[in-house]
Order: sequence, then structure tokens, then C-alpha cells
Amino acid sequence: IFYIFEFSISDFLFSYAEDKVCELTRDNTQHLFNGIWKLERLTVDNVVCLPLPVLRIPREKPLPENKPLTKWQQYAQQKGIRQRKRDKKFFDKDTKEWRPRYGYKRSRVEKEKDWLIEIPEGKDPMVDYFAEREKDKQERRSKNELQRLRNIKRSRRFSDEVIGNKPLGITVEFNDRDKHQLLNQLDRAKRATASFGKYQPNLKSEKQQNKNYTTHKVCEILLIIY
Repeated sequence: IFYIFEFSISDFLFSYAEDKVCELTRDNTQHLFNGIWKLERLTVDNVVCLPLPVLRIPREKPLPENKPLTKWQQYAQQKGIRQRKRDKKFFDKDTKEWRPRYGYKRSRVEKEKDWLIEIPEGKDPMVDYFAEREKDKQERRSKNELQRLRNIKRSRRFSDEVIGNKPLGITVEFNDRDKHQLLNQLDRAKRATASFGKYQPNLKSEKQQNKNYTTHKVCEILLIIY
């Protein structure tokens, strides 16, 4: 609700200025409540329904593109595999106890569980199978890390294909550009610096460019409040 009331400042310079202020306050308050009671209301206890505020703010950057699926996600979609959440603890049938699946005390559980390795028939009993098991575990970790880096590379390549890896203003191939396009791009690259190309060296056959650029303009705004 916006209410405008025009008055003269000379009215407040006399002795009855306080009465004038009280009168204006009363009238403005009455206009405010008149506007409020024109809105939609409920009959229950005389509750007034005020409209909800709506703020429409423009977005600074475009919406992000959807990330490409990893190989495992693609395989899961093809096979119909759904990810289900596992419990934090599992029941160990050997010890008849509930053990943590991951996190706190998990390493101690692994050591207690695999304290003995049975040597298969025909294998060398003098080989350290605990070290081999640890080596296999490290190889699996390295393989998973390599796969993770490959997924990151695929996602970056996908974003480059969507957005385009060409600089701004370059619309044709390098060999297909003419002299005017090259000079225009060279001038734009120089002006992209903080000094607007003032300290950038010139080529031998390049003409002297006008470097009197305006960095900003100051506009004076006169705000008048009645």
C-alpha cells in the first residue's frame, strides 16, 4: 500500500504544528487499515489473509548441465540395478556378534576376522600370504582411483563439448581467418588487460591504436524526496 499526501512545509511552522502531525498520522493510519480490510479475509475470528511476497530475481549464470553417467551408473541402468542403503552393522555368524560394516573399529574387526589364512594345496607354504593379500588390496584401491579419474576426465570432456573450448570471438578456424579478423582479435586481446593495452608491445606492421579508452562513466543522480 502506497499513499501520497501533499502538504506545505509552512503548515508546520506555526504553533499548531503538533496538532497537524497528529491529524496526518490519524489519516494515514486510517488509509492503511482501509487498504488492509479490502483484502481477502476469513470469517473465522476475523483473520486477514495477506498476500505472500514474490521476489523474481534474475539468474546470474545459466543452469548447470547434467553430469554424464559413470560406467557403473550406465551398467546399473541397463541391468536394472537399484542402489539400496546397507545397515551400519552386520551380524557375524562366527563370533555371534554385531560388527560395524565401516568406520569406527572396522579395521580391528578385519584383523580379528582374517587372522588365519589357509594355504591351498600345491602352494608354497613359505610365501607370505598376508603380504599378498595386502598387495591385492592396494591394487584394487589403485584401480578404483584410476576409474574415478577416468570418470572425471569423461565429465570434463563432456562439459567442453557442450560449452565449447574455443575462445570468445573466434568463430572460424585459424587458417580460415583473414587479416581484418586477426587484427580485430589482436586488438581485443590487448584491450582485455587491466591497462587497456597501454603497455602491450606492437608488431612491426601494426598501426598505432587509439588507447584513450574510457574505463568508466560517473553519472550523477539527483534524488528528490517529497
